[in-house]
Amino acid sequence: MGGGDLRLGAIMGLLLGWPRILVALFLAYICGGIIGAVLLLELVDRGIENEDDIKRVLNLKLLGVLPKTKAPLAAITSKARSEYTEELKRIYLTLAARKTPQTILVTSAATGEGKSTVAFSLAQYLSSIKARAIIVDADTLNPCIATLAGTDVTPGFAELMASATDYTKAVKRDGGNLAVIPSGDSDRYSVDILSSGAFGQMLETLKSQYDYVIID
Repeated sequence: MGGGDLRLGAIMGLLLGWPRILVALFLAYICGGIIGAVLLLELVDRGIENEDDIKRVLNLKLLGVLPKTKAPLAAITSKARSEYTEELKRIYLTLAARKTPQTILVTSAATGEGKSTVAFSLAQYLSSIKARAIIVDADTLNPCIATLAGTDVTPGFAELMASATDYTKAVKRDGGNLAVIPSGDSDRYSVDILSSGAFGQMLETLKSQYDYVIID
């Protein structure tokens, strides 16, 4: 008999010697803990699943809800009317109601959730309706805006933050009207770059030249 069997036997022997009410309370305590843990895991695992969850948990107003689509970027460049482009239009109209230049940060809880595609889709849509838009790839750990836009990766955001280049070299075009600042050389990246004075100065410079500054 193993050590685990001995401990189990000792516990059962102890329980048999207890009054039934105490045994019942003990088992209820153990089962209640297990059920409580299961319920807690269920709540944590559920996360945010729909619009109501966002309003309830975050108390924020939605700009829009983009539907899943196999080729979101193609839906914009083809200029064909679709549910995806209509939702982008809804987001634009909400933003356009504000008169000041807009700085929009697109982020996500984990990689692979589509934030770069959403950011680039929005930037492309704004550009397609002749708004002055620029997208900045500030994700130097997993950059992909240069790939989506078909531009060079360097020089870009990292070089601007390190004062190693100027805007005339860092700002590129996607082949259309959309201005793009790619991520740049990741070796120049530092963890405090987004809280630096250089980042704030870059935003102010871009806001003076564009209607919308989108940060991925």
